[in-house]
Amino acid sequence: MSETPAKPRPSFRRRAIIWGAAGLCTAALAGGSALVVQHITATHDAEVADAAKQLKHATSAVEAEATRVKEAAAAVLPRLAEAEQKLVDSEGRTLDDAARQALRTAIDQARTSVDAVGAEADAAVDSAKTVKVDHSYFAHADNLRAAAKRVTGQQLPDPASLEPVVTALDVPKQQVDAAIAAWEVQRERDSAYVEYVRTAGYQGEIDACSDSVDITDWYGTPTVAEHWSCGGVNFPRETGTLVHFTGQVEGFYRVVGIPAYLNVYTDSLADVPGGYDLLYQTCIDGQSTNMAMVALERVD
Repeated sequence: MSETPAKPRPSFRRRAIIWGAAGLCTAALAGGSALVVQHITATHDAEVADAAKQLKHATSAVEAEATRVKEAAAAVLPRLAEAEQKLVDSEGRTLDDAARQALRTAIDQARTSVDAVGAEADAAVDSAKTVKVDHSYFAHADNLRAAAKRVTGQQLPDPASLEPVVTALDVPKQQVDAAIAAWEVQRERDSAYVEYVRTAGYQGEIDACSDSVDITDWYGTPTVAEHWSCGGVNFPRETGTLVHFTGQVEGFYRVVGIPAYLNVYTDSLADVPGGYDLLYQTCIDGQSTNMAMVALERVD
């Protein structure tokens, strides 16, 4: 039985060609793997960069909105300062402290609200800048996008919420103004010139030289008369002066001027000026030829 002839071995040159081809194939495979890795890495880096940009934009948006909120808060501060100054200026100038206390409470509430809005805006910015991101390689982009979403979802205070806060100061401010006005009226009344009208009558009562006399019935228009030397010299004739009449005539009256000077010898009742709430008559320097008719208007 004959033996199977042995498979001829490739020549050295043939083996070199085969080995070379195998090497080229291996090299080609290795080169393809590198390209794939490079592509994956580049894609990953691009996604991370895009996600980082999203987070940056979200943070910038929060900063811009916080700036707008704080500018709105700053815009209402002058109105708050005005109320605070009114509170300072009104000290000691009201009959009681009720109105000032109400304004003080309103100011405290407004100040707290304005400060809180500013603090919330600052906190939102701090939170956006310090948002935590897990930098794990394969989850880095997803984590950045999640962080951007958290930043975008932050709720900042509405600047419009500040307007009602400062508007709430208007009523207590008006109440303080009214309290000051009442105090000023009372202070003026306390210092008003007091004129006591002893009785009603005419010349005989006037000549008694005991305070002034209501001569309305004689003149036909509300009038009080007094001799110069019996008190008329002291009666105020300056426009705007407040006079407190007591006795036969009661009330507060303000001098509005001297509409006429009458002469007892040449003038008559027809010359007495009318249309005033009250007239006060006295003879300047005691001269009957120069009777001043001081006109007054009632103020209470």
